[in-house]
Amino acid sequence: MVETGSLKREMSLKCVGTAPPAGLRCAAWLYALLFVVGFAAPVAADWKWSAERGWHDANKSILNTPLGLMTEANKAFAAQRYSESALGFRLLVDSHPESELVTAAFMKVMESQYLGRRYTECLATIDEILLRKPGADVLSQLIKRKYEIGTAFITGTRRRFFGISMSAENYGVEILDSLVERFPFQPYSDDSLYHIAAYYLGRREYLEAEVVYERLIRDYPQSDWAGLAEYQIGASALSRLKGSEYDFGSVDKAERRLRRYLRLYPSGGNAQAAKEGLARVSELRAEKLFGIAQFYQREGKTNAVRTYLQRLTRDHPETRVAAKALQLLRKIAEDQSPDPQKGKGDDGGS
Repeated sequence: MVETGSLKREMSLKCVGTAPPAGLRCAAWLYALLFVVGFAAPVAADWKWSAERGWHDANKSILNTPLGLMTEANKAFAAQRYSESALGFRLLVDSHPESELVTAAFMKVMESQYLGRRYTECLATIDEILLRKPGADVLSQLIKRKYEIGTAFITGTRRRFFGISMSAENYGVEILDSLVERFPFQPYSDDSLYHIAAYYLGRREYLEAEVVYERLIRDYPQSDWAGLAEYQIGASALSRLKGSEYDFGSVDKAERRLRRYLRLYPSGGNAQAAKEGLARVSELRAEKLFGIAQFYQREGKTNAVRTYLQRLTRDHPETRVAAKALQLLRKIAEDQSPDPQKGKGDDGGS
């Protein structure tokens, strides 16, 4: 029989003599005894060793074997005791690295950490599994979890760093961006780009948002997000206009992308909003033309005034300023019309 203290010393020696992957193996060994004993009733342990079963309590059914550890960890997992299950699955991985159950246990470590909302630890486990070059099925699950963690952070879930809760939106952007860079053209790549762009748009970082939307459309033209991204580029360009002085390059871009959206998605969910955006573009262009006409009016260049006002009423007849343009055109016409009384001489007076 091995005393409990001897078992603790044995596990401590294993911890010291083993290189911990990602800093987790020592922690797993330090908690190993708690996990193995923790499920048992407080009855005096009768520790025995066998080559087949490893260290085990002859009075208990919990075995330090791959199957025994997997069974007990699964019980904790089913009971939603995710911290305990993560330790149990991790102990299996570290103490029986050659077992055929290691891959399944590794995935259960990840799931325990994810469901327990220990996202930072979960990401470390995902990276560790990726180093093992998993197959396609496992890889798809890893990508899915990494995407879900990234979107959780980017939409406001806070992370804990050395026990301190802190904002993690930028960290979420980093996670999703790395996912796209490492696994391009995979499921969730286009979703990741959309959420990154939406994050920037929400922060009114319009240029950054437009760059990511452009990338989404370019690299994933068949994405379900492509139509919305097309609209958001135009809407974002309009949102960049501030005050009476603005870059007409943004107006040109907004008009181009909104017209493209309506051409490609005439019945799209943002069709009405796109039409309203184009109406605003028309107002801006009309106001610009009217301002130029007023400048030439001050300069006394009537022909130039007439040219810009006629262009305004022709291209933007539905705008608010079009009525002012028509009124001014009528005034110019009246001022330049010949006086019917002018030129009448004393024809009958000689």
